[in-house]
Amino acid sequence: MRFTQNSLSFYFSSLLLTNDVSNVAQLYSIATNVNRYGSLIIFLFGSVGAILNVIIFCIDRELKQNPCSRLFLSSSIAACIALFLGLPTRFFSSFGLDLTARYDIPCKFYMITLLGSLSSSALFIALVSIERWLNSCIEANYRIISSMKNVNRAIITIVTILILCYGQMLYCHAANQKSSRGACAGINIVCLYLNDFIHLILFVIIPVSIMIIYGLLTLRNIKQTHHRIANINRNQINNNVRGGGGGGGGGPQRQQSTLTALMLIQVCLITICNLPVGIHKIYSTITENTYKSPKQRGIETIIFQLVYLLTFVGIA
Repeated sequence: MRFTQNSLSFYFSSLLLTNDVSNVAQLYSIATNVNRYGSLIIFLFGSVGAILNVIIFCIDRELKQNPCSRLFLSSSIAACIALFLGLPTRFFSSFGLDLTARYDIPCKFYMITLLGSLSSSALFIALVSIERWLNSCIEANYRIISSMKNVNRAIITIVTILILCYGQMLYCHAANQKSSRGACAGINIVCLYLNDFIHLILFVIIPVSIMIIYGLLTLRNIKQTHHRIANINRNQINNNVRGGGGGGGGGPQRQQSTLTALMLIQVCLITICNLPVGIHKIYSTITENTYKSPKQRGIETIIFQLVYLLTFVGIA
């Protein structure tokens, strides 16, 4: 076992320390395998989970009347679009079967739909964190804001903003580009910077910031509420014991608690997965015109494939 570990360590260190043609080719081979098998695994597991989420939020009558559930449903639908569009394309591209790399029209609409669905999925979860905060507030005026009407307005607003922001890719993106991002990429350095900036803002900075802030505020409200009703619960228990009565009506409260817990899990997962995406996006943008050796480009290609797959793990 020790011999095997030492052999693997020596193998990868030799790949990183040498710059000959064969080792560079091996790095690109590793990147291809990461893209091929990583896409397949995440697609198989992620698509099942996303589809189940859509089914659950569609058929449950109680959940359908909840504003938070409407946001979860919208996020799950956007995640399904991203998973079914992005991962199969990456998988087939490892075999050289990628229409977006050769033809402009598939390239443009592929990137607009993919980045739009990724950003909308993250932004809808950000709205979930705001809705959970509103729902957990003691003041009734805040809780009233959490309504189906306002949620529908917010969804339409986000979709409209994303269409306007990513619509520029009809001009800025084209196939057959010689870029480290792939053949379907920005046509010049201005377009690359613009696309990276928009995606960084809409997919990483805004959603993650909102999730962290309102997630913490929701936890604070929950803690304050628990302290506030502790004495009331004790008095109710004493009265029920003396009067022989029992409590009820826990169903809606359990549903709200479940939705809040689901929101916190999603916030943690998206934050963990999106931060590396943002860091890599900034690095790749800054070093776009910097000379890189073939070995460095091979290493960065592997990192790019891993970060790209991590994008889908966060929304799956």
